[in-house]
Amino acid sequence: VLRCFWDGEASPSIEVPLGDFFGVGFGLRRNFVSAPLQMSPQDGRGFNCWFPMPFARGARFEIENQGKNLKLFY
Repeated sequence: VLRCFWDGEASPSIEVPLGDFFGVGFGLRRNFVSAPLQMSPQDGRGFNCWFPMPFARGARFEIENQGKNLKLFY
């Protein structure tokens, strides 16, 4: 789960499964490019996001693994 907090908020402004945020439908990774999102290289191993992030003083991002297996995250 991806959670994003702006300017010291107590509750996240974004709280969504990580794959859903990046447009991963049904857990299927594919190469694609759109205005706000990109998945690459081959087989969708890298995720990029260009959404404007509306914070003035600071932002905090959290990733929570709710699965049983630990996958590599960087």
